[in-house]
This record gives sequence, C-alpha cells and structure tokens, in this order.
Amino acid sequence: MKMKLLVCMIVWLFAIQYSKAQTPVFRKDATLVFDFLKGDLHPGDFYILNKKRISYRIINFNKQLYNISVSMDQRALFAEQPPIFGVITDLDLSKLKDAAAENAIVEADGSGIMTEISRKNTGSAQQAIIDKYKKLKTEVLQLSVHFDLLNGIAKELSVLYKNLSGYLMDGCHTYDDIAAAKIKDTRAYLLPKIVGVAADELSLKGQLEANANSLFTDINETAEKIRITHQQLKSQYALLEKTILAEIDKEKQQLKKTPSVTRSKSVADQEIELATEKAGLDDINENIAVVKARAEKLDEMNEKGFVKTLIDVYGKINRTSFEYVSPSYKATEDEMTIKINIEPKEPLACNSNYSIFNGEYTGTIYGFKINFSSGIFAIMGKKLFDQTYRVDPIDGDPDNNIILKNKSRRKIQPSLGALMHFYWKQPSFVSFGGVLGLSVSNQSLLNYHGGLSLLFGETQRIIVSGGATLSQAKDLTEEYQENQKVAKSLNLTTVPTQNYYRWGSFISITYNLKPAK
Repeated sequence: MKMKLLVCMIVWLFAIQYSKAQTPVFRKDATLVFDFLKGDLHPGDFYILNKKRISYRIINFNKQLYNISVSMDQRALFAEQPPIFGVITDLDLSKLKDAAAENAIVEADGSGIMTEISRKNTGSAQQAIIDKYKKLKTEVLQLSVHFDLLNGIAKELSVLYKNLSGYLMDGCHTYDDIAAAKIKDTRAYLLPKIVGVAADELSLKGQLEANANSLFTDINETAEKIRITHQQLKSQYALLEKTILAEIDKEKQQLKKTPSVTRSKSVADQEIELATEKAGLDDINENIAVVKARAEKLDEMNEKGFVKTLIDVYGKINRTSFEYVSPSYKATEDEMTIKINIEPKEPLACNSNYSIFNGEYTGTIYGFKINFSSGIFAIMGKKLFDQTYRVDPIDGDPDNNIILKNKSRRKIQPSLGALMHFYWKQPSFVSFGGVLGLSVSNQSLLNYHGGLSLLFGETQRIIVSGGATLSQAKDLTEEYQENQKVAKSLNLTTVPTQNYYRWGSFISITYNLKPAK
C-alpha cells in the first residue's frame, strides 16, 4: 500500500513538472507577437526572469474596429515575515462634416441687352438677342460636356473612397490583403490619368492627392462659369420674351387694319418663331439646371473636405493602424498578472476571435528569491534533550554517593517554527535552496536551524527542509561529571544542571504563508 502511494506521488510530480515544462520561459526582455485573425494562437501563462520586461504585440488588429485595454498587476508571495523572526519590505468614418453654406450666385448684368432693346429698330434688337442666345447656348453645351467629364472623374474618386473605406472597416482580412487592395485600386484609378504611375505608396498617395485637388479646382472654375452663364441666360431670356411679346402685340394692333389672311399669317409666323425660341430656351434652361445641380453636389463634396477625407482613409490603411503594442511590463515581484480586454466598437461579421484574447494571464517570476514559510519541525540528536541526573549510594562504600545519568527515551523533539528561504527559483514546479529558521519546542526555548530545502509548488507550496540545529539543553554544571563520587556529608540530593548550546539535526515540513495582499 505504501509503495503504491509512493508511486502515485512520483507520477503526480512528473505530470506537474511536464505540464510546467510546456509553459514558455523568458530569460530576457520579450515581446510576444500574436495574430488577431488566427484563433489558434493567443496569450497564455508564462515564466519570466526577475527584472526582465514583457510586452504584447498583436498584428492584424484593426484599431478602427476594436477597443483594447491591457493592464498589469504584481504581487509578492510568501514575503510576510513571521512573528517569530521578531526575535532576531479613430479616421472617424461615421460622419463627414456638414456642408458649407450654399455658394453665392453671381447675378448677371443685363445692361448690354437693355441697350440693344432701347434701339429704335426692335427687329434688330430681337435678332441681337437671338444671336446672343445662340452663342451662349453653344458655350453652355461645351461647358456641359466638360463638366460631365469632370463629374465622371469625381464618381471614380467616390468609388475609390468607398473601396478604401470598405477595406478599412473590413474585419475579415489581414493587413497585407488590405494594403495590396489599396495599392491596386489606387493604381487602377491613377493609371489612365497620368503617365508612369510610381510603384511606391508615398508617390501614389501624393499623386492621388494632387489629382483630386486639381479636379476640384477645375470643378470650381467650371461650376462658376456655368452659374454665371445660367444667370445671364435667365436674364436675357426674360428680356427677349418681353420684347418679342411686345412686338407681337404691336403687330397684332397694326395688322387689324390689313386683310385677315395677311394678318393671320404675319402674327402666326411671329408666334411660331417665339414658341420655337421659347422651347429652345426652355430646353437649354433645363440643361443648365441639371449641370448646375451636379456642380452644387460636387461643390458640396469639396466643401465637406472630400479630398482630405479620401487621403485620410488612404493614410490610415498602414501597418501601425493594424497592430497594437502594449506597454512594457517589468517583472519585480513573485507573480505578475496581465489582463487583456478587447471589444468591438460595433457588431462585426468577423469578430469571433477577439474573445479568446480576453482574460488574465499569469507570469511566474523566477530568479533569486528570499521568502518565508512556517510549519512543524522534528529535532533530533541526543545532546539536544535535557539531561537529568540522580545521586545513588555505592555498595560497600558508606561514605560516598555516585552521580548517575537517568536514561532518556526521547529521540525526537517536535516544535513549531518558521524558515527563511534563500534560493534560485526555477521556472518549474520544484526549486532547491538554502534555509535559515527558528522554532519553539515545549521547553519554551528557541531552536536555530540551517540547511537545505526542496520547494514544491508556486503560489501554494509545500517545503521539505533538513539540516543542522543549534539549541539549548540542560546538562551537568562544569563542577560535576557523570559517575563522579561525592561525599555523603555534602548532602547532595539534586544534581545541579545548566543550559548549554548543543548541535543536532532537524527535518521540517512547512508551507507558504498567505500571500501578501
């Protein structure tokens, strides 16, 4: 039965030792790297050498999508001195800025037309207005075509922005995937517009910004021309319509005196001409209104800082935006606890891995240690026990007695005490070191101990120690000796004794004190 128990204990110790052997050991400053998108690798418990530092680096961690906090706490174990030793230390992508106030409309001056209308010859004035209209119509059509081209480029920029924003807010892909897609989409946009697109990211970013800023500069200039042209046409059309209507009314009055056929034809011709010109004006007016609306929309994009927002999105797709590096924590006590907490800012499709990082990870700090334990002692050694003596008569000698030692059955003296351990803590379940300590037996005397110890465990430990003991024990005073004859006339009935320090040995089983709070 005893053999089975011993075998079980040995197997248990080996199992514990094996499991501890799988725990990482850091003998120098270490930065632990984990891939956020790979669920098979995440932090765990560890050993670290005293005075060394540890930090965490998490890659493929999109800072735009997650909040993370990492904290550390340390505590000293077994360091409380027993009383007995008193006898002898984020590009916010959610919103864009509100649009600026609407652009001021440049009012057109119709003084040139009024001068022409004031001419006596209303027919030539009417023709001048129509000629002016035709010229402006051609100009507006040209501006419209140019503006459609700019509008197309703006749409491509908008698509690029949406793509880059989508990459930035995508929690499913690695940084390398997103960075490659960013470069690919940017080159695809720039390549048809400039010659020799540079391969490096900095040049692409600069060209993208220059291209976008140039586009909106052109848009502003073109939009301003369209606004001015639109106002001129509106003003000139109103004057044209007023003049033509006045001429038609005048002609109607004059033609009342002419034959009806001639009158009807003349009025009808002018009304058809007016209707035709008016339809043309209405058509160009609608065209200008559409272009103007586009201009205002694109102008609003510019006012909202679209170029800056696009470049900000571009700049945020970089490696530092996709990794987290914790502070560097220095190991100074017996145990350090690192707590990691990651939470998504919003619900995501690919956020299942974050939870496996969350938790507390214990770092056991190894190296030279001094700490304490307390428990029971077994003190051994014949000289460590009080000796008692008696005075017996001597057969055949009526004048003398003899001093004889009483036999003692005591082999072991139990005691209670505490030990101070000084040792090199191993990154394992078992450590070995030296020990000094004190104990108190039922004689109320202090026993002093020194030797070696085996320490089993880490936060809750059982310690087996053994070595030499120095303690006080009673023995004959120096004036008497064992088997000494003394005269009966001295009336010696009690043999005098005194305390002497004697060497012996001890073994102890102690346990760690409650960890300091």
